[in-house]
Amino acid sequence: MYPRGHPTLRDVANEAGVSPAIASRVLNEDPKVRVRDDTRERIRSVATALGYVPHSVARSLRGARSGAIGLVMHGLDSPINVDVLAGAQSRCTRAGYVTLLAEAEELAENDSQLRAFVARGRLDGVILHSGYGQEDR
Repeated sequence: MYPRGHPTLRDVANEAGVSPAIASRVLNEDPKVRVRDDTRERIRSVATALGYVPHSVARSLRGARSGAIGLVMHGLDSPINVDVLAGAQSRCTRAGYVTLLAEAEELAENDSQLRAFVARGRLDGVILHSGYGQEDR
């Protein structure tokens, strides 16, 4: 059993007999890493056998991206907006992002949580679906 309950990159590297840096570069498919094919396969096999899953927080720190896009919309129950939501979510998914949804009317009253998410780098961007009437602010 692993101290944290799951195998780490260091565990994969130790088991494969390589450095954590090499294991990371192979598992992230770095085209510039120079290792033999049998070493590359051994690292991948060990990762699979151990059930290694990359740590999303560490990955986002290294890559300076969260993998999340905020989607702010008015009238989520509108049939038209359901299509807009589906299209935006589909496109974000294809680009490798998870979509976090927020109701524009609620944010008009208090946008501090959204601002905090953006300021802390928890969102890579925000899609703002323009509203109507007095809620446009």
